[in-house]
Amino acid sequence: FFFFFFFLMIRRPPRSTLSSSSAASDVYKRQVSMSTDARTITVEPLVNMGQISRYLIPKGWTLAVLPELDELTVGGLLMGFGIESSSHIHGLFQDICVEFEVMLGDGSVVRARADNEYADLFYALPWSYGTIGLVMSATLKIIPCKPFIRMSYRRFDTMESFGKAIEDESRKKDEKTALFIEGLGYSATSGVLMTAAFVDSPKPDPKDKGCKYNNIGLWHKPWFYEHVQKLAAPLKGDGSDEICEIVPLRAYYHRHTKAIFWEMQYIIPFANQAWFRYLLGWAIPPNIPPVSYTHLRAHETPEHLVCRLLLEKKKKKNHIVMSYMTKANKHTIFSVERVTHS
Repeated sequence: FFFFFFFLMIRRPPRSTLSSSSAASDVYKRQVSMSTDARTITVEPLVNMGQISRYLIPKGWTLAVLPELDELTVGGLLMGFGIESSSHIHGLFQDICVEFEVMLGDGSVVRARADNEYADLFYALPWSYGTIGLVMSATLKIIPCKPFIRMSYRRFDTMESFGKAIEDESRKKDEKTALFIEGLGYSATSGVLMTAAFVDSPKPDPKDKGCKYNNIGLWHKPWFYEHVQKLAAPLKGDGSDEICEIVPLRAYYHRHTKAIFWEMQYIIPFANQAWFRYLLGWAIPPNIPPVSYTHLRAHETPEHLVCRLLLEKKKKKNHIVMSYMTKANKHTIFSVERVTHS
């Protein structure tokens, strides 16, 4: 009973239970406009990724770059350090912003674009942490989407082959180019490369032997990074074979939400056990501010390290984004993305 009421207090707002109409209402409260002709949506900065994905996907649209955690806000991603999921096609999150509506220090409100008199302000605002002006709204690029994703997984047992596979996938320029590329590393010598593309139906193509539908976003499903490790375990370590799944698009976008990537193992260590997932999986992840006042704070141990790196390769004009976490005497887990800088 203690744990039940504890989670009622700290649980996040329900995600999967919101109807499309209530999701639309949520976003309309802060939405300024959406234009399918211009392929943009204009929202106030407190709109978060969960609200946007619930609103856009049923309409057949999505943000060109949609970071994976539900509660990340547009303002925080633009003005803070928003290098969550990025895109080898569209760039970092700020690269999909085409206009800022900004209140300056003197109280005046201006619209900053790359092609108007406030172009210097437009380029200076990302990652400025609100020191230049107060963002009132942002206009973001949207692209057409389909309701499902086909994900393929390949395992590599050396970092050299793993890195080369990410490089090769991100540089493809034909019809086989993957829309989404992500790598999860489970040690200094092993990792799993995931590529994904939009599909219309949850039914796998008959040519995809062993491919199955899997709604990874359901409350009782295991944490994504552990699911991937188990799924890829039978594969060859040279990346020569693969296994695939069909996943709902929104579940794919927010695949790391339940485990906060892999941080939940330090906040609530038993939260990925089957009994907990089925009974209280709906409450995961908890609302972090209340948790931060309890003994469940993951960062209280000196053995815990979280590091996010943005490494620029100037000659090739792209970035490597690496999220890294480790704990002494335990395995290292990290994710890698290659991002084309637009």
